[in-house]
Amino acid sequence: KRDSVLSEAFVRLGLDPALADSQITAVTVSPVRDTQLVALTIEGPNPQLIAAVANTLPTVFVDELRKIQVSRFAESKASLTQQLDEMNRQVETTRLRLDDLEVRRTAQDELEYTQLSNALTQYQTSYANLLQSYETLRLTEAQSTDTIVLIEPAAIPTDPVRPRVLVNTLLAAVVGAL
Repeated sequence: KRDSVLSEAFVRLGLDPALADSQITAVTVSPVRDTQLVALTIEGPNPQLIAAVANTLPTVFVDELRKIQVSRFAESKASLTQQLDEMNRQVETTRLRLDDLEVRRTAQDELEYTQLSNALTQYQTSYANLLQSYETLRLTEAQSTDTIVLIEPAAIPTDPVRPRVLVNTLLAAVVGAL
């Protein structure tokens, strides 16, 4: 029901978003009892436009929701990716240093070799933990993605919703009779 969603629907239909206020008189979203469905009702003077907007609004809403969810996880994923890259560099640097010491292994280098071996094990463990955190975050992101589907597309109305001439006439006759 937000103006930005309605404006985006007009843009996607190739129309001027400034026309939204004049062409759409009412937008109602109501839950369907005992289901997970919602009913979208749109009123306005142009039946073809109303049906097109009613079919476009759910798509716009889904896209906007997806953007929000992606941005929610983007910062965490970027941080973990940076940490993974840094840890990978440390592992590679330590491996190169160990390979260098392996070639010219002397009694003096034995202590440094042991320390580097222990550091490499810690780096690899940290890398594995970061990788697991990253995969857990990706799984959480995939699971939190809402699945919103358009169940029944809007049909072009054949009869006007307002004014309700028959109801108004009967109501006037009853009040007049009283």
